[in-house]
Amino acid sequence: MDEVNEANANVKRLLEARLLDYTVIPELYDVMKFGSYYAFVQPGTETDLSTAAFLTYTSDTCDELPLFTSSKLPLMQEFLNKYDIQPINVPACPLFKRLKDIVTEEGNIQVALNPQTPGGIRIDRPLLIGLLSIWGQLD
Repeated sequence: MDEVNEANANVKRLLEARLLDYTVIPELYDVMKFGSYYAFVQPGTETDLSTAAFLTYTSDTCDELPLFTSSKLPLMQEFLNKYDIQPINVPACPLFKRLKDIVTEEGNIQVALNPQTPGGIRIDRPLLIGLLSIWGQLD
């Protein structure tokens, strides 16, 4: 678990560093593979990733599916306090492979990684496919 915590800390650090130095982006993409991310699902769907019903919300330009590198981030805590939702923590590769079925170009859903935090990013379908390809997980 320490390796995952270290990977998540590195993802958060590189997300923030990318605001000042875009040369860290290749390192960010490599490190993201080793993270484990929190997502919200409807209660009762948390036991099987293939049928998990993920929470999305409408933002200014798309529907966002939030992922978090830490359970202590403010928006995650806000959601837990306001809604009857269940957080799950899933390693990057199986999670992003599952999200490939959800994040579609025509569906206008994007992943929001660490939303409303410095360095938080949106991951659209081309980036999601690119990450899976870089990680050798595209199948």
